[in-house]
Amino acid sequence: MKYLAAVFGILTSGVISAVEITAFYPLGKMGIFFSEETPEFQIKLKDSAPTVSGTITVKNSAGKIIDTVKLDLKTGKLHTVKLAKPGKNGFFELEAKFGGASAIASMVITPKLQKLDPFFTIRAFHWGNPDSFAAVKKLGFGGLKVNADGLKPYRKNFDPSKMREEIRQSVYLSRIEKFMDENPDLYYVGSFGLDTYWSDAKRVPPDIVKRRDEGYYCYPKEYYDCFIMKIEEVHRMTKGRIKCWVLSQEIDSAIHDQRRISHGGPVELAHHLISAKLAYNTLKRLDPECSVVLMSSSGRDYHTTKPPFLLTRFLLTHLDGKFDAIGLDAYNGNYSLKGGRTRIEPPENGLRQHLLDAKVLCREFGKDGTITVEERQKIMPEVSKKTPINGEVMKQVAAIESRDLIIIKSVTGIPHYSYLDSAFKKDQTLWRMVTDDRKSWLRTPFPAAISVATTIRTLSFAKPVRKPEIKLPYLVYAYLFQKDGKIILPVWHADTRGGTVQLEVNLPSAATLRDIDGNDTALPAGKTVLKLTNTPQFVILSAKAAAVRKMMESGKFVNMQKVKGNVRPASNGKACLFLVNQLNSDQTVKAAGQTVQLKAAEKKIVTIPMPKSKTLPVTVGKETLQLPVNQDIIKLKQSGTRIKITAPGDVYPRSASIPENNFLL
Repeated sequence: MKYLAAVFGILTSGVISAVEITAFYPLGKMGIFFSEETPEFQIKLKDSAPTVSGTITVKNSAGKIIDTVKLDLKTGKLHTVKLAKPGKNGFFELEAKFGGASAIASMVITPKLQKLDPFFTIRAFHWGNPDSFAAVKKLGFGGLKVNADGLKPYRKNFDPSKMREEIRQSVYLSRIEKFMDENPDLYYVGSFGLDTYWSDAKRVPPDIVKRRDEGYYCYPKEYYDCFIMKIEEVHRMTKGRIKCWVLSQEIDSAIHDQRRISHGGPVELAHHLISAKLAYNTLKRLDPECSVVLMSSSGRDYHTTKPPFLLTRFLLTHLDGKFDAIGLDAYNGNYSLKGGRTRIEPPENGLRQHLLDAKVLCREFGKDGTITVEERQKIMPEVSKKTPINGEVMKQVAAIESRDLIIIKSVTGIPHYSYLDSAFKKDQTLWRMVTDDRKSWLRTPFPAAISVATTIRTLSFAKPVRKPEIKLPYLVYAYLFQKDGKIILPVWHADTRGGTVQLEVNLPSAATLRDIDGNDTALPAGKTVLKLTNTPQFVILSAKAAAVRKMMESGKFVNMQKVKGNVRPASNGKACLFLVNQLNSDQTVKAAGQTVQLKAAEKKIVTIPMPKSKTLPVTVGKETLQLPVNQDIIKLKQSGTRIKITAPGDVYPRSASIPENNFLL
């Protein structure tokens, strides 16, 4: 017992240290640094000791440690730490370790663009943070969407002259005007949201709620008078610098949304049409040369209705030509990683065809086929999940962001793609939220920031060639662009299982291979093997588009399975052999005593005896493959106890079909 007391005395005679890193975040512009800039970070420690020793480790995007900095820092003080320039472009993860505490931050190093392409536009996400605008310009965005949605001035019995002055003097418009005056180099797109109010929103005008509850159309004429007034004042504030205006509401979703103050349905549809016509007339009166874009679709109206664009076509029919172009919130499937989701729908699954079909629709209504892409947001996992900043999920997001940009850029007649990365006090696609010791929210970049920066830098002012898309086996995609007398060829594979696809090509000239970090490798003319992943690479070379297309289409896949397939049970001792030719050339397959001819990329089903083993040997040329066999056979007749099933006379139906098993009871 006396020994225990002695030990207790030793433990209590001193103070147990517990270091806390209360702040660790990049400077620059939200962690974006040009290649010539010195990276700087700020860090603050909390501890009972006056000084604490520790390290900051720098890793590249591949997870390799490239630098370790040892530091002795005073506690309770905010320190600025300068790091050595990495010497390469890319995404870099930093880990600070002091005592038993650790914290993660990051930075992006990218070259400076001399000229910004207005095609790459981004929606403003934080007017109160000037660094956010400087950061997106450093990433290469050349345009900014000016969004007036947050200003909802209407109230019952307003005085028109006082209301106009109130709108004109609003802080909302004043800071937009100030920013535009200070940044004349950006291309600006104007936007008016046609959405009104949510049922649970604050400050919903009582007269609108009353009209709805009494069974009338929700929105009085005065509401639209105020809307027109807002358009006039926003237009005045921009001093004629905006020539493209977007009227935005995902009406294909809004009409089904009971949370709208109108409860959705026909009221919301009528409001959409009325607002669009009034806005078009007002904008054309103020500037006859401006372009008015109608954005009515979230992708739901294209991907889930038959025929596609059923609702959009109805709207355009009733707009009497009062639009110049069609805008799209071009979603094609799941875009959220919340709620435990781990996969985002690949853009290869319908995005490009969606854009092409929208151009055709636009021409059907007498326009020139101009479309815009106004949104393709990605929702990041909950902050509480603490998703690894450079883990597989965030690398997937980075790859898809680059592929989005490439595919959209490959379609002609799109003046801008308005990137949306808006999230308040949450993780964004390009930035993770971090806080300092005062709990002020700051930002440190995700890998998507460098993938977007590299893609923008490479494709700025590039033009797609005629028929730019190249599809190859193994879900390999490539696109042909022209820029400065050279061909730019982004290439990747879209197999969600990941891995590497090796493609041997014969380069018609010396080339540059640029990785997603923005680093270049010289390739000599002649044979080379492209190691393709889900993340795009860019081959840049001096050659004709036809020669580069031929190079890709005549390329040879290295160490790849030529045919894929499986075996599934059928009936009466038979099985179905499913075969897919993964090559763009004919193949001869021998299996279960049969010879099967497969044309290029052909799929075929062959009936064979049911194998007894778990795999089926299949011969393709000189190669033997083992295809999986599904042995889960449903026996239609089995021994058992016979029972009689009866039902009351008033129960219908008296039979039920179970189509999964082809049974009839």
